[in-house]
Amino acid sequence: MATGLPDLEAERAVCDTVSTPFNFMVGIPGKSFTFAGLQEAGIRRISLETSLYRAAISAMIDAAKELRDEGRCGFVDTSIPTPELSAYMKS
Repeated sequence: MATGLPDLEAERAVCDTVSTPFNFMVGIPGKSFTFAGLQEAGIRRISLETSLYRAAISAMIDAAKELRDEGRCGFVDTSIPTPELSAYMKS
């Protein structure tokens, strides 16, 4: 893994040079490439690290700001629905 390479061409250059599978770490702003693009560059493993956690926390912060600044809960309109209780009960 070499974090922070500038573009897919740099990723490709490293992949062409090394003999072992090369890893890409998601999470650096401005370095968000498609999985297809990474695969074409030779990437064989994609690590999400904390990116999904940070996305969830960002959504929570946005919701809290909406509550504080606008006094409303519009964020629930775009949130995943609450699972029904029956989904957790086993028969």
